[in-house]
Amino acid sequence: MRRIPMHMADWIKKLEKELGCKSVYAYNAETFGPEGTLGRESDREVVLTRYLYLKLVELNPDLPQETYQETVRRITETSIHDLRNQCKISG
Repeated sequence: MRRIPMHMADWIKKLEKELGCKSVYAYNAETFGPEGTLGRESDREVVLTRYLYLKLVELNPDLPQETYQETVRRITETSIHDLRNQCKISG
């Protein structure tokens, strides 16, 4: 197993202790799919939608299921318009 630099390990411990975050080192070991390590369909997914959905439900418990699904879709959707705007800002 690969070693994590100490400064990174300290940061991970801080996130776990203060914010309740969990750290998973899945490089070259992640399984994909709904029941996979992080719930991603592929390594191209950057948003962990399984956990996003669960937090939306936890923080807003009385909304219809469709609202959570639409919110996740909007957060994860990237349009060509968004990419063009990002290029203008960055470049």
